[in-house]
Amino acid sequence: MLHEPGHALAGGVVFTAFACTALGQLTVRRFRPATALPTACAGLIVAAALIATAMATGTLAPLLIGAAANGLATGIALGHGIGSIAARSAPEHRGATVSTFFALLYSLLAVPAIGVGVLIRATSLRPAGEVFSGVVALLALVVLLSLVRTRGPGRPDVSGGDARP
Repeated sequence: MLHEPGHALAGGVVFTAFACTALGQLTVRRFRPATALPTACAGLIVAAALIATAMATGTLAPLLIGAAANGLATGIALGHGIGSIAARSAPEHRGATVSTFFALLYSLLAVPAIGVGVLIRATSLRPAGEVFSGVVALLALVVLLSLVRTRGPGRPDVSGGDARP
């Protein structure tokens, strides 16, 4: 899309996303449990918009920023999920529970990867990327609205983990 022949740029974008995913897992500790998932959903919406913008315009800046935002949001969601599972699991079942979480996570990650691959073959990279970004943003918005609705004023935080201020 950027008309760059080298693979270093693609590797740099992927590195940015994964490095920010690790950073997001480290920063999740700074969030209250009730705000971690809504923050992650908002980050995914912003990331999808930036990546769709990069696809539509063929520009690097929104792609890099979108990759970073996507990584941070993913890391926050992942870190919160693992923390919640660990906090709620009996110590003798914690390893199996976390392993099951990862097995399900990796299985579910295959579905969009296969779907976008099929869409790319049916259309091309640009429309597939734009459609995929739209679907991600829509799903994140639905989850965000669900979280806001179920955690409205006066409702207790049932997200697990400790209650950090």
